[in-house]
Amino acid sequence: MPRAELRQMRNTSASDGRYGMGLFPVPLACGVTLWGHNGEINGSYALAVTTPDGRHSLAYRLNSTAASGLTAETSLLEAEFCPRRQDTRPPPTAG
Repeated sequence: MPRAELRQMRNTSASDGRYGMGLFPVPLACGVTLWGHNGEINGSYALAVTTPDGRHSLAYRLNSTAASGLTAETSLLEAEFCPRRQDTRPPPTAG
């Protein structure tokens, strides 16, 4: 997609930061912001998101309504896109 069109799709100024022309920002607790699009129809909910550079994407569909899957959605997105913390504890010793 040409950069000018993508920039326009991400421009959220007309909606007080809620969504652009087809895309909306998805801020995660770890500081990562994704861009996505979602929808629901007849008990089915779908979401597709990507990192701003488009190198890491995720799409899923849920047989439910959007409201019932929001907690799981946040956990799923944070597990996939937030940097994993390194365990700083020493490894267990044999014995």
